[in-house]
Amino acid sequence: GFRNSCEDMATLARWDAKRARSRSFFALSLTTVAVALFFIATFTPSQRPRGFGPEGVQDFANLASSVRPRRRSRSLSVPFFAGSEGRCNHGIGGEIWRLRGGKDAEMKPSEGPSARSEYTPGQIVILSDDETLKKEVIKCGEGNEVPKRGDTVFVHYVGKLEDGTVFDSSRERNEAFRFPVGRGRVIKGWDLGIATMRKGEIAKLTCPPLYAYGARGSPPKIPPEATLHFEVEILKWISGDDLTGDTGVMKKILVKGDKWQTPKEGDEVKFSWVGYINGNKFGSGEDVTATLGRSPMVEAFKKALLRMKKKEKSKLTVASDYAAPDSGIGSPPDFQAPEEIEYEITLHGWDPIDDISGDSGVLKKVVTKGEGWKTPKEGDEAQITFLGRTMDGKEYDRRENFTFIVGDGQIVSGLEKALMRMKKGENAQIKCLDKYAESGRIGSKEGASEMLFDVILERWSEISVIDEALGCKKKIVKEGIGYESPKDLGTATVSVTGVCAGNEFAKVTNKTFLLVAGEDIVPWGVEKAILTMKRGEEAIITLNATSALDTSNKPMYPDLTGDCEFHVVCDNFSKVVEPFELQNATDKVEVAVERKLFGNKFYMRDNYELANRHYSASYDILKDIDMKDTKDPAFQKANETRLAVTLNLAAARNELNKFSEVVPILSPILDLYPSHVKALYRRAQAYIGLRMYREAIKDAKKAYELTPTKGILNIHNKAVKLQKQTISKEKGVWSKALNGVLGNLYDDKPMPKPKPEAEGAKQEIVETQDQNAEPGDEFDGDAAAKTQQDTEMKPADKDDGGNSRIEELDS
Repeated sequence: GFRNSCEDMATLARWDAKRARSRSFFALSLTTVAVALFFIATFTPSQRPRGFGPEGVQDFANLASSVRPRRRSRSLSVPFFAGSEGRCNHGIGGEIWRLRGGKDAEMKPSEGPSARSEYTPGQIVILSDDETLKKEVIKCGEGNEVPKRGDTVFVHYVGKLEDGTVFDSSRERNEAFRFPVGRGRVIKGWDLGIATMRKGEIAKLTCPPLYAYGARGSPPKIPPEATLHFEVEILKWISGDDLTGDTGVMKKILVKGDKWQTPKEGDEVKFSWVGYINGNKFGSGEDVTATLGRSPMVEAFKKALLRMKKKEKSKLTVASDYAAPDSGIGSPPDFQAPEEIEYEITLHGWDPIDDISGDSGVLKKVVTKGEGWKTPKEGDEAQITFLGRTMDGKEYDRRENFTFIVGDGQIVSGLEKALMRMKKGENAQIKCLDKYAESGRIGSKEGASEMLFDVILERWSEISVIDEALGCKKKIVKEGIGYESPKDLGTATVSVTGVCAGNEFAKVTNKTFLLVAGEDIVPWGVEKAILTMKRGEEAIITLNATSALDTSNKPMYPDLTGDCEFHVVCDNFSKVVEPFELQNATDKVEVAVERKLFGNKFYMRDNYELANRHYSASYDILKDIDMKDTKDPAFQKANETRLAVTLNLAAARNELNKFSEVVPILSPILDLYPSHVKALYRRAQAYIGLRMYREAIKDAKKAYELTPTKGILNIHNKAVKLQKQTISKEKGVWSKALNGVLGNLYDDKPMPKPKPEAEGAKQEIVETQDQNAEPGDEFDGDAAAKTQQDTEMKPADKDDGGNSRIEELDS
């Protein structure tokens, strides 16, 4: 059987090889036929290769060397024209172009390039595949160059209808018409025809409707479906970029610039220029300095300089509208209004000018670049050296190594705004208007509308607020290394020196301790600042003596008064495992339990902020663990830990009045365990804090039914009382509003008193209300006792349901 299987496989392999050879032979046959058809259709019998032998191969090589590849246009409407050769390709089809000399003369494709230079008057050039767009040469032009796509051409023309009626003429206006070739600014026949003309050539263009104005025409002068005849003379053309969109400023690069950056509006540029009218020089400027958008100059310069690179040299061909006399730098003489002006302009470089205020009121020019990338912010300590001058160069203020706090109002606001954009060691020149130079501040000058400042930012120290409540601030004296900082429950090795009123009162050298663990080596504010430091960083931490508290919120230095400074050096710290690095549930539970125990420690010290900090970290570690029942002991332990941590976190947040953060963490617990008393109790507390009394009453009532304790009863009755007060207050507001609107439309007659009911009926009503109490109905121990016959309902002697603060795990 194995042998038969092998033979079958070999047979299949032979069939596959045979089919592959058949396909290869078929493909080769098709290729041969295609090549043969190509030669038959393209070449005359005398040009075709003589077979596939040595002679045929030599013939094919000769043909390949004589055939020049043609570039095809991607455009359906505007074909590509190869200027110097005169060869054109129309549309996707790419039909072979033809030249005709008279009625019977027709040039062959191989004669195209040489025939182009032998134009004679009377020759007709077919410009379209459908042979309807034609050009008849009247006068031959100069040279072999023709305009390329995007060039701006200047022409004179006379347009006529088929009956000889002249509908438009530039010669009558005595004004040459200009437009960019191939951009669709004129009719299609012009884009195609003029792109084949040489300088000085005069030709007659015959444009059928498809290449003119089509079926609609152009009323009132051009009727529908009109064939137009144009006598066109091409005067010249300009190569380059159209900077204005109307060919008013054409830029041609003579010398390429460096890199890719270009100046922006407001930058200070340095350039040279030479202007010509009809080839005659009328003006020039060497190393001219000007501010783009502010210094007076011809509009053409503004347009061009914004598009030039450093060290670039360009030629500008400018219409008179963009080079008006008396317009500033580059202005032509005012005694003549030339139609066209030419400039050669070279951009030597530029200095970036920052508009600091956004309204040109504060401008900054960098003279010497600074170090790094950081800049001062409001509240930081800066040291500067500056010189203040008026616009006429008169010095009025000079200060060296002046130290101040940015944003405290000591110096003029314009100078402060600029400093917040400077780097360490930067030298800048700042121009400031009087509205940013407030009187009475350092740097102001009475009576001056503008001021100049030469400023050097010697150094600056970053000052950050560590704890606004404690008034703790940190000033960096020496930058640290890297970007990492110590973490909670990580060890840090620090050296601390405390000074108050010039006297040293505390000193710790190379002390290693556990952070956020309650060791109280330094005040909590200082420890909190250490958590923001980098390895090797030196900083001065400012803290008032009354705020130098330990983690039990007790003063560490009760005998001191005033502000204290702690000089801290963070020598080193250990790396703490991040939550995302924990791989399995066992590792997560281990770390979470540790954070929970520290949370318990701070909770018992009444430091709810740090308790919340540890509980939150523990909760974040366990929050993604599935809460569903599972037989895996690791997951059971994780779920138990998560449940305890969630309850403790809720208790800490309630103490901090962060009620809105309690409900989202307890609701998922109650979805799984609807009868969990402590979750109900703590959510009820949060609902009261959020003034959601109906929900609080509902949770407290359910918790009391499960475990009747005094704490739960008090929460319930508190919610009922607050709800009644709120309803009463709202009634008063609405009653007052309605009385003010309605007035005395209704008689305020007292309602009749209800008739007294029988004792039995009254008792029945009370019992019914108690047994079916709504969430808003208050109940107490006595009322609850009446509603149950066998079980007495009263507060428990031991408040162990909702009043215990910490829920520990079973050992």
